[in-house]
Amino acid sequence: MTVQTWATSSFLRTQETARLLMGDEAATLVVLPELDELDYGVFEARPFLDYAAWLHEHGPHARVPDGSESQRAGIRRMLTGLVRALDLPSRRTVVCHGLLASFLHWQSERGTADPMPIYFDDVQPVVPRTWHDDDLRRLASAALDNLDEREVIDPGPFPPAWARAGQ
Repeated sequence: MTVQTWATSSFLRTQETARLLMGDEAATLVVLPELDELDYGVFEARPFLDYAAWLHEHGPHARVPDGSESQRAGIRRMLTGLVRALDLPSRRTVVCHGLLASFLHWQSERGTADPMPIYFDDVQPVVPRTWHDDDLRRLASAALDNLDEREVIDPGPFPPAWARAGQ
């Protein structure tokens, strides 16, 4: 089946990935800035654990220093971009960043009463995940509603277990 539209963030790496995956296929590449990765502010280009320590202390609703958004605001923006991508001609592929992919994976696997964590498990890069438009629209809508919830899972001690495993 041929993909008609490829949607990416404004980051060059997602556009390059889309072009590589497109090959010689005649398709449209649409840049949606709403799909851009989180603005990590002072933590940009630093080890993730530096940001994770700050996030652990301040929570996902606090805006990172010198950044334009909180983690939850960034996820909301990305979900809005994803919903916008659903209005593009179909069949479409969205090339996104790790936080959105990890969040969507968590959202699709969670129970309706599960509180939201502040860390999301990594998902394998460049592994396609397929959703029917209606299912993805419902998933994104539920996720947007859940972002309004203030309850988050207590992250426990820092560093988190996934970080200690590599030590």
